[in-house]
Amino acid sequence: MDSEDLSPALLKAGQEYLDSLRRLRLNPEGLLWSRVNGLRTVKVNNGGDVTEQLSDHPSGDWHLVLITSAIDEGGPSALNQLLFKAYDASATPKEISPFIVEVMSAKSSFVQQLLAALNNPMGPIAIQFKTADGQTVTQPANPDSAQTLIGGLWFDRKWIYHLTGLKERHADRKRHWREFMQSVNALAS
Repeated sequence: MDSEDLSPALLKAGQEYLDSLRRLRLNPEGLLWSRVNGLRTVKVNNGGDVTEQLSDHPSGDWHLVLITSAIDEGGPSALNQLLFKAYDASATPKEISPFIVEVMSAKSSFVQQLLAALNNPMGPIAIQFKTADGQTVTQPANPDSAQTLIGGLWFDRKWIYHLTGLKERHADRKRHWREFMQSVNALAS
């Protein structure tokens, strides 16, 4: 897909995915589309040597970002297994393969940076986050675009289905994880 805009089919499938998760008793803190920051080929010198650098606009694959505290309770592996089970049982839309779902904790610094950027009415000036190895990365925001680049993923307010900064209490998180797990496992029975 070359367009910077989300196709109507993906937009509809994302809403159906959120509805499916809620029917399965998982109420995520966020669900939104993102686009991978693609690479573009750039000529470096007159000798014809080329290199790849990050693009200044979304040009890569689409990913559905699922922000949920369930990952904190059950762990990423168990959560992904349940998402695959739900997909295999046709409880989630076939248009959204579990392979394109990025699962993130609401506690992660990445999500906190996303919330800060999207909640800023003036738009972000720069996005700063820490990588897994502890390095701090700062990326300037493009003031001419409604889209925001954070950690190699592009986000746009119009790609968001649901996003809240609220965090679940531990007891609620445990109960919701158990209910989701039971709902998905009942599909296989």
